[in-house]
Amino acid sequence: SLKSFLIEAVEKAYPDARKLAIKESKLAKFGVRVPEESEYPIICPFGIEEILDEDFYGV
Repeated sequence: SLKSFLIEAVEKAYPDARKLAIKESKLAKFGVRVPEESEYPIICPFGIEEILDEDFYGV
């Protein structure tokens, strides 16, 4: 089903996306606190419904 495909796609893409977010945050130069690598969740903290919800803004 499409839902199971999306779940699998997120599971596969998230580790690389996490690494990229960590790398990009280290380049931030606009006066905000840069999170420690350990603060980035190992597993995507958002469900498919949240990811697809246009009004959801995860924190």
